[in-house]
Amino acid sequence: MTAKAAFTAEEWTELRAVPAILSAAVSSADPSGLFGALKEAAGGTRGMIESLKEGGFMGFGGERVSAAEQGFLDELQAALAA
Repeated sequence: MTAKAAFTAEEWTELRAVPAILSAAVSSADPSGLFGALKEAAGGTRGMIESLKEGGFMGFGGERVSAAEQGFLDELQAALAA
């Protein structure tokens, strides 16, 4: 594996941009387009948030989604549905 020290500052800056460029290319090639990708990401985020518990200890107790988180999820879902 190559280390950061093997690159100049300019090369490293360009390398750091590669993941964003590749993500944009993959999103643009997706038949559902950018908005479809955003909806998929939001769905994944919703699933992740709902699977986590807030509070409690070692998975016991706590609540799955707080009222504030649910409010955010509802707003996000409404914005993506529009």
